Amino acid sequence: MSAAIFLMVEHSSGVFFVDYGESNMMEFLTQFSEASRSSRRIVIADFGLDDFYLQRVKKALMEAVSLGVEVYWLDHHNWSERALKEVEATGIHLVKAGDRDACGAELVYNVFGGSDPYSRLLAQIAHRTDYHLELNCVDRVLVDVVDYYNTLSPLDCNAEMASLARRVAEGILIDAKIYGDYLKYSELESEAVRSLLGNIHLFEVGGFRVAVGFTRDPLSATKTCDIIRERVQSDIQVSVKNRKVSFRRSNPSVDCSALARLFRGGGHDYAASGELDFEVVDEATMSRALNVIKERLGLALNSKG
Repeated sequence: MSAAIFLMVEHSSGVFFVDYGESNMMEFLTQFSEASRSSRRIVIADFGLDDFYLQRVKKALMEAVSLGVEVYWLDHHNWSERALKEVEATGIHLVKAGDRDACGAELVYNVFGGSDPYSRLLAQIAHRTDYHLELNCVDRVLVDVVDYYNTLSPLDCNAEMASLARRVAEGILIDAKIYGDYLKYSELESEAVRSLLGNIHLFEVGGFRVAVGFTRDPLSATKTCDIIRERVQSDIQVSVKNRKVSFRRSNPSVDCSALARLFRGGGHDYAASGELDFEVVDEATMSRALNVIKERLGLALNSKG
């Protein structure tokens, strides 16, 4: 929704979508550097910054500013004080909200949306999905369509996400294309859920009950952890897909962003993700991943306890 809200103001803008992780951050920096040489303004929205990538990102921001590019970074993820200070010093426009103050799309609406009622509607949809509130039928279709696009190759995913953002910016929330992709998602989901239910592992550490689920497309980390939470009593839910490790919580004393930083990631107190150093592709790597998660969470949570 962040992209759609901005496209309503800047119709001809290019759009690039990126996830977390080492390879994704490298792609982000490549795309950012290319845009810096041809754009007068760049907007980064709903994208957190971990200290592990700080110096590389800082260098790219400073280069863009030196070229006269107006850079906005609008985000509500958890940042370290060091990251906040050093990014602000680059001269960009950093609009940083608290974890629960506003989602990324709401920040884009506040800065660029003016008083447009449709932009406000899109920001409200994003608020419900981001904060895991009750969704209506349109919200659910859009969430599942995005999850379906995330199963595609990076190039195809970005193309479909950009196309969706432009449709939504034009006032189209559901059409034949979007609904058709929603049906494709639905066909894949049931088998993925059955596979997940056979691959949930439990352990306790530091007084916390942890449930780890090995998932696959088209299930998102959020949906995976929701399923785990519904089936297994646990304080922390962990979704593992390929390299990606995502954390959710039932116990409010858990800081998911702190756990994600153990895997060179970050996010929110209530939802965050990072990466393993290897792909989970078979039983052996699944066992290895489980041991790594147990070890790293053990160090963090036992220390906390």
